[in-house]
Amino acid sequence: MLTLSDVKNYIRATDEDDNLVRGLIASADSYLTGAITGYSDRYTESSSFASLADLAKLQIIACWYEQREANSDIPATARLAITQLQLGGEQ
Repeated sequence: MLTLSDVKNYIRATDEDDNLVRGLIASADSYLTGAITGYSDRYTESSSFASLADLAKLQIIACWYEQREANSDIPATARLAITQLQLGGEQ
């Protein structure tokens, strides 16, 4: 599970952006919940599913943070990870 600190380090955000980053984390989690069937049930701490999902979340959050738009295009690498998670691949 991603922490605020994890995400801030990844996107190089300042403490002034805490509320924005929290919102982006929640939005990215909602995005993946809607995109992947059974996401909440399959996302368990220390699973390979969670690791790949966290990577996709980080990429989505970074895109939205840099663009400052939640409707920005999702990075291709995040889309590939989401596709793999949708199909049940976890490696």
